[in-house]
Amino acid sequence: MKSLGKLGVRQWLFGLAIVIVLPVSATPRNVVSLNICTDQLLMLVGQPEQIASVTFLARDPVLSAMAQQAEEYPINHGLAEEVIRAKPDLVLASQYAARTTVQLLTGLGYRVEQIPPAFTLDQIKANLGRVGKLLGQQARSDQLLSELETKLVNLRSVEAGDRGVFTDYEVNSIIAGRGSLLASLAHEAGYDLLGEKLDIAGAGQISLETLIVAQPDLMELGHAWDESPSLASETLRHPGLTRLLTVTPTVSIPDAWWQCGLPVSLNVVELLLEAGT
Repeated sequence: MKSLGKLGVRQWLFGLAIVIVLPVSATPRNVVSLNICTDQLLMLVGQPEQIASVTFLARDPVLSAMAQQAEEYPINHGLAEEVIRAKPDLVLASQYAARTTVQLLTGLGYRVEQIPPAFTLDQIKANLGRVGKLLGQQARSDQLLSELETKLVNLRSVEAGDRGVFTDYEVNSIIAGRGSLLASLAHEAGYDLLGEKLDIAGAGQISLETLIVAQPDLMELGHAWDESPSLASETLRHPGLTRLLTVTPTVSIPDAWWQCGLPVSLNVVELLLEAGT
């Protein structure tokens, strides 16, 4: 068989794109999500019959606040072949995950909308509104926004004051810092975040000694990886941390509540307020 050459390949791909591009409708009927955060936005806002596929991570109860709902839908692993087979008229993606797939789909003419991560309550609201418009489900997104606002007003009616310093402490000695969603949620509950005081942007690693010297007023501990031995989990079992926890109260926050910016993230504020009373 004669080689197509670079020009021939480009022409072939262009022709393929013309064949597979689907018409854009005001209300998409076949939507695929490529990110665990857009998975949940899609399930929250979309009608069940609109949802063609969510990622396999959406079914993980540790990471997803909607793991049970995700069982009702087909899953994908972020591969372009899986998306193409679903024949979507809209693909939801993040700005950072499945980049190769997004580039391929865009090049083939599929409608791909990238939803930025939400690190503040305003950004959570903006994403809800945007996904509502994209899906033709503004009434549903408006309802969710109204419920979020009502809960936020109720939480802000609680006198938070200055509750001191809060921090998470995760596997591999990682803590959240400036500009993170956890920082925004902690501020809503009246806490300063240790990571901000240490000038950590986003998230960063600190030594156990630094944590002990800082003496936070409230802590959230990550979950050690118990499936197999891991040095990354050892600090969570360290005697020094055990002693710190005898004088520092802790709060248990499900990871799924703050891994993505969603309405459920307000539950974190509620837990922090309760822990500080």
